Amino acid sequence: MAICFLCLAAAPIVMGYSMGGMETPLTIFLIALAMTVVVKHRDNVTYIALVAAMLVIHKIDLLPWAFGLFVATNFNPLRKEALKGVLIFALILILYLIGMYFSTGSVVPISIIRKLSDSAALNSSGGFDLPRIWFIQTALWGHRFPITVLFLLSLPALFLYQRPLAYFAVIGILGQTIAYTLFPPTEEFSWYAVPVVFVISIAAAAFCSANFGGLWRYGFIGISIALAVYAFSHSDGTRKWFVANSNNTEADRSRAGMWVANHTPKTFRVATGWGNPAFFSMRKVYDLSGLNMSGNKDFEYVVKTHNPEILILCVWKSGKDPRDIPPPAGYKAVKDYASTLENRVDDFYTIVFVRKDVEDQLSPRTFEETL
Repeated sequence: MAICFLCLAAAPIVMGYSMGGMETPLTIFLIALAMTVVVKHRDNVTYIALVAAMLVIHKIDLLPWAFGLFVATNFNPLRKEALKGVLIFALILILYLIGMYFSTGSVVPISIIRKLSDSAALNSSGGFDLPRIWFIQTALWGHRFPITVLFLLSLPALFLYQRPLAYFAVIGILGQTIAYTLFPPTEEFSWYAVPVVFVISIAAAAFCSANFGGLWRYGFIGISIALAVYAFSHSDGTRKWFVANSNNTEADRSRAGMWVANHTPKTFRVATGWGNPAFFSMRKVYDLSGLNMSGNKDFEYVVKTHNPEILILCVWKSGKDPRDIPPPAGYKAVKDYASTLENRVDDFYTIVFVRKDVEDQLSPRTFEETL
């Protein structure tokens, strides 16, 4: 168990994104839940169907893990006792797709269509911005390499003592790695690698648990500790990045939302493409990311159609000072947060724009912003 914690500690993207990173905390929870089903409840068709459906619904790139769950639990849909699980799995997916249709006008979620088309270079804005080797480098290489080696050394013990878990891990890891190698993500976000890194970090500890006695066992434990310590000692840069990102980038986004909540009437509407300002603004929000809207509803469409009083834009790698960014037509910049840029963490900042005709409705600050 101690080796398992040490391997996880050497995976800052798991530890960091388990507390943030949009959908990643739920991703980690579902993968852990699937592993629990494999180890403890692999004969319960209801649990298998529920968790597999949640994996598929949550993220399309978790499909290999759902398939791995079915294989690891010897789920046979042709068996009479499995019919209940098949019906549960199908019913959940059908209800989800119906919900998607009535909420967005598309049976397949817009986010899936958009990201798949971008990744496969099916439109003019898509293309392979990342090299095909990116996922392997992020999940299995770099300071992660010692844990990858430890996982490979652990495979014989896993297949010998916990074969279902080995099937789940190998199918999920290979499936996601192959998919992201053929079609790299359109964004360089390491949270795409979290499921693979999470499972490898847990399974790698099996190497030192093989049923060998005497000096062999102590040798396995020593090798495991050495590899895990090496990986941990070389992952400090990633841990520091998470701290800097939380204290600057994420905080700047959140501060912008808090400023809107504190300075604008409750009737004001906000357009933004990021969750932090949307949540903290406490206002009706139009999503500029386009991930939940059908059709070509881009920035211009949202602004022209809904004419929101507030725009919160996050500018990245512009090479300009926040005050040099030209405001959208009809809007005026009233506040910017640029601690990320000022502290030289990254070329990033957040700007709040107000529609010029309602600028006089802004209220003075009523409390000290402490975030």
